[in-house]
Amino acid sequence: MRLDKRSALPDDVVFPILSADVDGDDYYDVIKEKRNTLNRTLGRVGKKIGAPDSSFYSARHTYATRSKRKCVPTSAIQDVLGHSTEQTTQAYLGSFEDQVIDAYDEMLFSD
Repeated sequence: MRLDKRSALPDDVVFPILSADVDGDDYYDVIKEKRNTLNRTLGRVGKKIGAPDSSFYSARHTYATRSKRKCVPTSAIQDVLGHSTEQTTQAYLGSFEDQVIDAYDEMLFSD
């Protein structure tokens, strides 16, 4: 189920950044602006706590990876991430596992 911004209630979303008065033509520009603001804020907070790579993307990445490892169905992860197909979500999740394997390979075989 995709969330429609006009029917969403404040408790339906984590970051309720779109108000009802946002015109459809401005929808993606407002999201981009809010995401950039969030990334700057997360970056500052991350630096203060020793996690300098904090961003909206890293939060999505962490959520999706932890969900997969906790055996959350791919269809549920797809819904949260807003992907239009389960295949997109599977490809997104698969790329994370490749990164983990590459990091272990580097650790095991470097020297």
